[in-house]
Amino acid sequence: MVASLAMDTVEMENIEKKRRKEGAPSVWDISPTSITPDNDEFYKNPAKNLFYRRPGHIASAGKLGLGVSDLKKINHQVFSV
Repeated sequence: MVASLAMDTVEMENIEKKRRKEGAPSVWDISPTSITPDNDEFYKNPAKNLFYRRPGHIASAGKLGLGVSDLKKINHQVFSV
C-alpha cells in the first residue's frame, strides 16, 4: 500500500499538469462556474466538469500513515521498457 499511495501522489501531480496544459480546471477547483449539467458541454469544453472532484483522500491517507503523500519525500524514478 505504501508504494501505491506514492504513485497516486505522483500521478495526481501529472494529472494537474495535463489539466493546466489543456485549459481544464484543477481537480481542486470548486468554483460553481466550472460545473455544468450538460454532458455535451462537458465533453466539448475542458473548462467544465459534471461534478466536483475530491482528491483529498490522497493527503488524508498520508496523514493516517498509510503511505507517503508528500512529493518532496518520494524518490520518484522513471523507467523505460
